[in-house]
Amino acid sequence: GDGTACESLAPSEVRGKTVLATRGTCPMSRKALNAEEAGATAFICANSVPGDAPARMSYFGDEDSLVSIPSVMISYEDGERLRAVADDTWAMEFAHTIDEGHRLRRELDLKQKIFQADLRETDVGERIMHLAEYFAQGNWTTESTVLVRQAAVRSPNNPELLYGVATYFWNFLHDAATARGYHEAAASAAALQVVDPSLPATAREAAMTVVKNVVVLIPEDKPQLLVLRTFAAHSALAELKEILFFLHERRKLGSGAVLEWANRIENIGDHAMLLSVLAGFLREHPSREDDDWMSLMQEARGKVMASCAEQTELDCEWFFLDPEEQDNTPPKDPPKKKPRRRKIYAGEL
Repeated sequence: GDGTACESLAPSEVRGKTVLATRGTCPMSRKALNAEEAGATAFICANSVPGDAPARMSYFGDEDSLVSIPSVMISYEDGERLRAVADDTWAMEFAHTIDEGHRLRRELDLKQKIFQADLRETDVGERIMHLAEYFAQGNWTTESTVLVRQAAVRSPNNPELLYGVATYFWNFLHDAATARGYHEAAASAAALQVVDPSLPATAREAAMTVVKNVVVLIPEDKPQLLVLRTFAAHSALAELKEILFFLHERRKLGSGAVLEWANRIENIGDHAMLLSVLAGFLREHPSREDDDWMSLMQEARGKVMASCAEQTELDCEWFFLDPEEQDNTPPKDPPKKKPRRRKIYAGEL
């Protein structure tokens, strides 16, 4: 043919090979599809204008969705180099024509690996994410977004990857709504890995890192509840306590987290810390005008107060006094209960 690959190709010439064609005459998707239908394993389109940067391969025709072999566009100069080593033929064995470190070789290798069926699901997702990063660095937003979403689909149980997808939408696209959905997915997957005793300690620690990265973002958001309820359901009290204290230290405790703490105050303890939080919520929280929210907080207060009176020597009511009555600044150590004075009767004198 004329080297554009716009017409059907002879399977005997291209089967098992990489096809190199020249840009022009028909859409790139038609060229790639002709190569695939003839049995090619990959497709390269060389630019027809010297000095022009390669264009994007995606969305260049109505048949894009039908192409499944790795396809890439290269510059005119790289195309000439390939032709020079292919004995002036444009259907060739690609593996022996480009150095290992060449950008084009790395990209095609990555694409080829993505389409190999024998890879693990998580491995496929991670490879797709690497390819998405490549496109994102070139400001090819449409392509990188498609690949990022596909990576999440292929690796739904990989918390670190899902957190990376959420970060992409949050930082790169400034799409908070979509990022929140992926943050929830990352938090859920990570929490399940933290409580999975069959996983190695390193994997559980990595999952806990994802958990902490997600739960501090928005205090009243869903990921906090997803994580805490997962820990509670698996009786992972040590992990539950670790996250609650982590959130408290960073002043990121949400209402749901406070309720979970109150429900398990007998196991988690630290009454003074939780009473202080509850008192602050009841005085200043934006939801305190909501009757349902207030009812839940008062119920939590009752549980913690009852446990406080039974298990500690704290003056539990002190936390809920007006600031003026607490001398404006709470003491570092909450006051102890005042000892009851025993009445002395005349017969004891």
